[in-house]
Parts: sequence; C-alpha cells; structure tokens
Amino acid sequence: MVVINGVIYSLDTKRIGKNKIAVSKAFWKMIYNDEKDYKKYFYYENDLNVNVKLDKLKNHLIDCNKVFK
Repeated sequence: MVVINGVIYSLDTKRIGKNKIAVSKAFWKMIYNDEKDYKKYFYYENDLNVNVKLDKLKNHLIDCNKVFK
C-alpha cells in the first residue's frame, strides 16, 4: 500500500507566526495498492468553521478518476 500526502496553497497564501509559516488552502491524501486494485483519494479544505463532531471521513472522499485524468 502506498500513501501520498500533499498540500495546496493559494496565490495569496496567508502566513502566520514569527517565522511566517504558510497556511495551506487545503490538503489531500491518496491511498492506493495496484495489486489489489484499491485506491482512495481524500480532500480537505482548511476551514476553521467546520463542525468537527459532524464532519465524517466519507465527506472528504473524492473519485480518483475525476482527479487524475
């Protein structure tokens, strides 16, 4: 199984703190295993207004075929 993670920054990325660390717009995770024909892709917006008690993993599942054409 392979897991790949990435971040997405906007053109006007916000920076915080003394060291001016960039705050990402979103991040994604792809999990796949070619031998078992298994793949999942998750996308998360960086949103402070999300109700974490109602937020579910399935809400972030994206169709891999739409992402990687």
